[in-house]
Amino acid sequence: MSKHAISHRADQQQKPGWIEHCKKAKQSGTKISALDDLTNIIGYDPRLLKVSPRTLKMWAREVGIEFKPGRPKK
Repeated sequence: MSKHAISHRADQQQKPGWIEHCKKAKQSGTKISALDDLTNIIGYDPRLLKVSPRTLKMWAREVGIEFKPGRPKK
């Protein structure tokens, strides 16, 4: 029953779109070292910005995207 509930959460319904966005970004050869590099590319559902950055990074790693460790320099 809990698996069914999780699959109906808004963030989980948006996950496939984010995964596809990440795949396209990776295939295009775009340099991705931070989450901002992915969110600056047009083509994803803007509602995804309500999902925690930690979750978005975890999903991007499923596609094979590796992020530069540490905090970005300001």
